[in-house]
Amino acid sequence: MFKDPIVQEVLEIIKQDWKHLVLVEIEGLKDLSASEGYARLRDLIASVMPCVGVKSPQTVEEPIKRKRVNNEEESRRQMEKLRIELSKSRKDKAILEEMMLEGDKRRAFLDEKIQSRDARITKLELKLGEEKIARE
Repeated sequence: MFKDPIVQEVLEIIKQDWKHLVLVEIEGLKDLSASEGYARLRDLIASVMPCVGVKSPQTVEEPIKRKRVNNEEESRRQMEKLRIELSKSRKDKAILEEMMLEGDKRRAFLDEKIQSRDARITKLELKLGEEKIARE
C-alpha cells in the first residue's frame, strides 16, 4: 500500500504538516481562567524554544509549503498517458494496415500466377488429349 504514489503523496503532506506549529483561535475561548497556568507555560516554551514562538495565523511570515494531491492534476497526467498510448496505437494501426495492403498485393500477384499456370496446364491437357486422339 505504501508503494502507491498517491499514498506516498498523502503521507508527505501529513509529514510536512507535522513540522509546523499552527495556532487556532476559537471564539469564546479567550478566557485564560480556563487554564490558569497557560500564559506562564506559553512564555516558558517561547523562551526555551524560540523557533516555536506563538504567532497568530495572520503574522506567519513563511507560508506552509506543501505538495497537495490535486485530482485535476492527476487527471491531466492520466490524460497525457492516454494520449501517448493513443498515439502509439494509431502508429501501430497504420503499420498493420500497411502490412495488410502489402499482403493483399502479394496475394493478388500470386493469384494471377496461379491463374496463368492453370491456363497453361489446361492448354497442355487439351494438347495432350488431341495428340492421344490422333494416335488412336
